[in-house]
Amino acid sequence: MPQLMSQFIPQLTSQIMSKLMSQFMSKLMSQFMSKLISQLTSQLMSQLMSKLMSQFISQLMSQIMSKLISQLTSQLMSQLMSKLISQFISQLMPQLMSQFIPQLTSQIMSKL
Repeated sequence: MPQLMSQFIPQLTSQIMSKLMSQFMSKLMSQFMSKLISQLTSQLMSQLMSKLMSQFISQLMSQIMSKLISQLTSQLMSQLMSKLISQFISQLMPQLMSQFIPQLTSQIMSKL
């Protein structure tokens, strides 16, 4: 019995220690990998969202500015043309008519 115990106890102790170490390392690696994956995922998602938002805002601002400039240019050109036509009619047409009508009348009278 003492001989059996002297062989059995070291083997049993060795097996128990081996299983305990195996379980401990397994849990430790599992927790470590879980935290590592969680942090990597969090950082990657943060960077991805940051880049996506940056691109989205950049494109949106570009489109907004393009439309604003287009509308402003269109409105300004419309107002400018309207003013030019209005000035032409109000200022130049009377002058042209005052010069053109006497000449036309003179030409007509000379042919008659």
